[in-house]
Amino acid sequence: MRRGGAPEATRSSRRPLPRRVGAGIALGCLAAALSASRCGPARDSDPPWPADTSGMDVEVVQHLEEARRGVQSAPRSAESWGRLGQTYQAHELFAAAASCYERARSMAPREFRWAYFLAIAREKAGAGPTESAALLREAAALRPDYAPLHLRLGALGLERGSLAEAREAFSRAAQLAPQSAMAWRGLGQCWLELGDAGRAIEALKRSTALDAQDAAAWSSLARALSRAEQQGPSRAAAATASRLHPRTGFEDPELSTYIEPLGVGTRNRFARAQARLARGEYAPALAELAQVERRLPAHPDVLRLKAKAQAALGQADQAGQLLERALELAPDYVLVHIDLARLEEQRGQPEDALARLRRAREIDPHNTSVLGELIRLHAARGDLAALIETYGELAALLPADPRIPLKLGTAWLQQGRPDRAATAFRQALALEPDSAEARQLLQKALAQSGSR
Repeated sequence: MRRGGAPEATRSSRRPLPRRVGAGIALGCLAAALSASRCGPARDSDPPWPADTSGMDVEVVQHLEEARRGVQSAPRSAESWGRLGQTYQAHELFAAAASCYERARSMAPREFRWAYFLAIAREKAGAGPTESAALLREAAALRPDYAPLHLRLGALGLERGSLAEAREAFSRAAQLAPQSAMAWRGLGQCWLELGDAGRAIEALKRSTALDAQDAAAWSSLARALSRAEQQGPSRAAAATASRLHPRTGFEDPELSTYIEPLGVGTRNRFARAQARLARGEYAPALAELAQVERRLPAHPDVLRLKAKAQAALGQADQAGQLLERALELAPDYVLVHIDLARLEEQRGQPEDALARLRRAREIDPHNTSVLGELIRLHAARGDLAALIETYGELAALLPADPRIPLKLGTAWLQQGRPDRAATAFRQALALEPDSAEARQLLQKALAQSGSR
């Protein structure tokens, strides 16, 4: 489960916004259509331009034209070239973006943004890991304390097989950002490849504690545990990995500050709406979604995000209507069932919420988000029997997560079954032998049961 809330959705409940969301939108494929020879600047006043804009949103084309005019009016300004590069990058036109960053960097060689964004754009445009790593190291010389840069360097080191370099980069990232699950995952994977299973297990357990939904971390942990001849925990970690997705990204404040706000395409706006919702910026999120609806007037994902914002603003009835409409379009959309269950609970209808969650569970029996919501609802209702049963189901889906048997054991204690609680606490200790909490709870359960 995630810290501070229910687990994230598993595979069958996710309904991502399609990458190509309309006949007039072609963001990802445009990058492949560009090349340095076709869009590189020939003169100071001749910045790059996409070879074909016929598939773009009109708004995107106008936005690119405005940024290009900025260069034409100030061709010796690093900021104007950089701004055009950022605008291209925001719309996945990476070759054109790299060309602009090269020009900006030649004018302002000490500016971190141009060096860092150039490294990212070149990699996205097809540069190999050796070239990309060299560019990142040049950026690191300008700002050595930027953790996301070291995460990128570490990933490139693993890709190139430069394990010592990767280990150093991930170690630096973990030092700068100790709450970064991705940094600990990378460091653990390096130690694993270097043959140090003990250090790999330590780092990978930190990663899974920070993000229990990352299949890649659990899979690497399973390998490390197997090498340490801990076959039971290894099988449990592998089982957990099999039900999850690997994380593929991480927060990068430079991108979120300078790149993402410049995107005006449909997918750009949808992503910003998601980010604003996560930050509690509900009215701005609705404004972004209103623009998205111009292109996607009846998309379940858009309706769901609008409903979440309206519910947070106290507009429960409107939110419920939107969610019902989303279900009409996608009857098996598990996350919508979860959102409706929360609304029904807020309205004082716990039985309806419970029925809604049971329906979601029928749709996807392996969905840990649904089980997390059921656990929360059972706890709020004081239904210990149902709580214990659901914790048991969750433990079967995530057998390598030591926090679940801890919660299960605590529930058994509340029900007056210290013998069952002791069994759960022993399971937690088997998964995490150094857990002081599990050891203390086990002693408490043994004392209550009269055992030793």
